[in-house]
Amino acid sequence: MTIVTYERPSVPCHDARMSESEEIVRKFAALVRKRRLEKGLSHERLAEMAGLDRSSISLYEAGKRVPTLTSAMRIARALEMRLSELVGEIEGQ
Repeated sequence: MTIVTYERPSVPCHDARMSESEEIVRKFAALVRKRRLEKGLSHERLAEMAGLDRSSISLYEAGKRVPTLTSAMRIARALEMRLSELVGEIEGQ
């Protein structure tokens, strides 16, 4: 019997787009956290205002989950911002 093994190439798995996506998620997470704290809101209160689960807000802020467009819009509104303002700040960072 012959055992065949496969060795992965030593090429990185991500391309430039993946790194850019990760950077956008990181910036979104940091900005949501910053704005939430500036407004004195807990994860629970922001989630309630946005109509989302507390755990979702926590995961978004940790960069472990990417919000849908609808969720991002709800978060922006709960933070008394327009989604375009939120995105503009992310682009400006």
